[in-house]
Amino acid sequence: MFKKLLFTLIITTSLIYDSKAQSAKSFYKQYLYAYQLYNAEDDNAIKEFKKAISLYNTSMGNTYVEEFLNSLYMVGDEYYRFEDYKKAIEYYSKCLKELKSVKFENTLLQFDANLAIGQAYSNLFFYRTASRYFEYCEEILHKIEDSKLHSLFYNEVGIIYDGIGDYELSLKYLKKAQLIDVKNGGNSLAASINIGRCYQQLGRFTKSLEVFNNINISEVPLPDNSLALLVIKYLKGQAYLELGKHRECLEILKKSSSEIVNNKSLPVNLEISIYNLLGEVNLTLKNYALAEKYLSKAENSIEKGFNSVNEYVLRCFILKSKWKRAVGEPLKALSYCQESLKKISPSFQLEGDTLFSLKETSFVSQFLELLDEMGQAYQELYAVDGNQKHLKNAWKSFHLAVLLSEENRKTFQSSASKLFFTEKVYPIFVNAVKAGYALYKAEKKESLREVIVQVIEKSKASVLQDVLWEDKIKSFGTVPDTLVAKEREVEKNIALLKTQKNKHEGDKEKLRLIVSRIRDLEIELQNIKESFEKYPQYYQLKYSNQNIDMTKAMTYCKRKDLAILSYFDTPDAIYAYSIVRDKYELYKIDKDSLFDKSLGYVKEQLYLHPDERHYKFEEDPWVTTLYQHLIQPVYEVISKHKKLLIIPDINFQDIPFEILRPVKEEYLLYKNSITYNYSLKKTLEENNAKRKMGNIEVLAIAPFANYRIDFTKKERLYYPLKQTDKEVSSLKGTILINEKATKEAFLENVSYHNILHLATHTHVNDSDPDKSYIVFRPDTTDYKLYSTELYALNLSNTDLAILSACQTDKGKKIKGEGALSLARGFSYAGCNNLILTRWYAEDISTSFIIKRFYHHLEKGLGKDEALQKAKIDFLESENLVYEADKNILNWANLVFYGNPSPLYKKPPHTYFWWIVLAGSIVVIFVIVYLRTRRNGSNQF
Repeated sequence: MFKKLLFTLIITTSLIYDSKAQSAKSFYKQYLYAYQLYNAEDDNAIKEFKKAISLYNTSMGNTYVEEFLNSLYMVGDEYYRFEDYKKAIEYYSKCLKELKSVKFENTLLQFDANLAIGQAYSNLFFYRTASRYFEYCEEILHKIEDSKLHSLFYNEVGIIYDGIGDYELSLKYLKKAQLIDVKNGGNSLAASINIGRCYQQLGRFTKSLEVFNNINISEVPLPDNSLALLVIKYLKGQAYLELGKHRECLEILKKSSSEIVNNKSLPVNLEISIYNLLGEVNLTLKNYALAEKYLSKAENSIEKGFNSVNEYVLRCFILKSKWKRAVGEPLKALSYCQESLKKISPSFQLEGDTLFSLKETSFVSQFLELLDEMGQAYQELYAVDGNQKHLKNAWKSFHLAVLLSEENRKTFQSSASKLFFTEKVYPIFVNAVKAGYALYKAEKKESLREVIVQVIEKSKASVLQDVLWEDKIKSFGTVPDTLVAKEREVEKNIALLKTQKNKHEGDKEKLRLIVSRIRDLEIELQNIKESFEKYPQYYQLKYSNQNIDMTKAMTYCKRKDLAILSYFDTPDAIYAYSIVRDKYELYKIDKDSLFDKSLGYVKEQLYLHPDERHYKFEEDPWVTTLYQHLIQPVYEVISKHKKLLIIPDINFQDIPFEILRPVKEEYLLYKNSITYNYSLKKTLEENNAKRKMGNIEVLAIAPFANYRIDFTKKERLYYPLKQTDKEVSSLKGTILINEKATKEAFLENVSYHNILHLATHTHVNDSDPDKSYIVFRPDTTDYKLYSTELYALNLSNTDLAILSACQTDKGKKIKGEGALSLARGFSYAGCNNLILTRWYAEDISTSFIIKRFYHHLEKGLGKDEALQKAKIDFLESENLVYEADKNILNWANLVFYGNPSPLYKKPPHTYFWWIVLAGSIVVIFVIVYLRTRRNGSNQF
């Protein structure tokens, strides 16, 4: 019986084996046939590959596994060719899943499938999803030596980050792709075109034209050269428009539009883009009839070419809305905005206060522009009919855009990308505040007032706050320490290379190598930062709600006995809020031409070079005009408080409020001690950072204390700062003067001191903050501490930095962020409390004020009060020589940013000891009296 069963089993197994072997052969035959069709771009390839896949599922498991995986991949490729990207993703994903399950080693196929999925998501405009697949590709890429694949990958990633809106990072990847192409003698056309486009997105239109003009189309193989030429013409037209060269723009676009008519095989996206741009330039020139003509052509192209939405479609609707508003039809404009929003999300409803999640859209830039455009259309409708519902919808549109922009900014990893985005969306904040305030005055709702204050706050130094917050949450242990250490190491290496870049500007070859290395490290840093978001706690905290708790803000004012004033400037009015111990208020201060004139004149005079100064502010009414606009409207609130915290708008950041005064009255300096800060949030965060007073150690640097050092052969002449010797020599701590005050000595000692005091020269570059630096003793070649190096320092244990040098608070200005100054580098490094200079520092007066500042600080006064009293001491002193004239230019230059709390314990008053002595005498007298009385009683 057993033998019979065994025989049956053998026969059955043999038959099954033969059947599967036959199926395997059938699969392979079918695969080869489908592969032939695939190579011939036959539309039946998908159907035949699917037959092969079905046969494989009944065949011998591992016989033709590679062909099976290729079949899945090629079905995805065919769907991709037909632009059915969702189906393509389905089959590419199946390929990856099977690749993993059968444990088949094919690195190239793994790379190709991830890259293809990323490209498909990119074509669907799901850029952030695409970026995740490109992350997998980059991990695999290290195992592949094919330079063409490297170039293809970096170009694709560049396009992805362009779509996300991170143009700084996009440029780095595209340049890397271009470098690989050039090294291998290949065609770098795609990378070059994308680089030029990226420069446009960054607002560098002249640079983009330079890139396009350097492309040699004759080297591009046919038929691609004609299409490439048309793309370049279109992009050059965009650059001409932004540069205000309308004639050149129209000239190049008219040629392009004629090519559209003659070439029916052009991509529809390009056709729409050219018509959009022709509509836009005519709209700019107020040729409304022509604008309508071209935008209608764009709309016709959309109807024949698309069943779904993309960025070119949305651009057309945005331009049509602008056109309708320009011709006085805001209702029609609104309909275009609403239609576009419905295309992005059918469920979107402004009326329902729906917060459109960033994860639901891949058109963030267009979505923000649409919301802004819709808000303007509602505002214009309100101006026409006065219907408050339109004003409410305008506010909702702008406010929604503000919330979305904040969420989107946090997704960028580099500060440069965040800064660019912040400046780009700043006009939305302006529109939101204006509409919000108008609605607040109409409705008188207290809840709305708080939301407007939150919007103003969100416009203040958001990038600086992001960086400081991310550093803080890393310290909570949300990510591995090894990863944080790696991040810091890469940041230090980037800072070092940027310093070398500044030193080798004349050596083109060396500069090219340094720039290339910086680019690689910045890409590595980007990947490290993105990896942090894989840790749930870090991700949750990074994207958490950062609204200000107004109750805590009022408690802070009560505890510090101060008033807070925050300003937000717009072209026609200043909006401000004040906070005191028990309330906060919102204000609108109308501006006039005299205010703008006064502001411009005062700024101009403050920042004159010392050799050009011939001016006394005391003799002019300009500061009085500024007082009447900035202080007088809120004076009733602040008059009860001796301490002020000013959060200035970027337009007022150059003005020290201490110099403001009413007509024929004393300066604000005499009435209030003033602290400045970048934002209210930063102020409250700093208040939470507690430290014990006492144990103060100063690190003081004075490289130019006694004589002139001529280094003209190197770069420049540094004049002596003779008073700096007196300024620092009496301090307790590490005092480095003249030849001891080297950059190396500073870096060795910087982490071990509570107070940093730099009495030296600086160089400020307003256009390129990376080239600003602090000067140390120039006895060696490395004597400049660049701002990039400051960012890499760890100054979290530093309680105060005194930057007693010229223009330490001056730098490139970014709307919504402030000046990218040397002082900002200290803030990034973790030093919250700073004494800064706004303009050129005069040696004698600066030294006098700083010495008196230390005197008052050591008596236990807060940093703000100590600086206030030091300035008053200067003004009231009768022993200063003529160089230290008591002019505003000499005493108002120094300002304090940060937490005003004292650093030293306040010593008890002298009368305290008299009270102690008197109390002791009374106690002794009582004791003696009681004993005497007790002894007297005992005698009876």
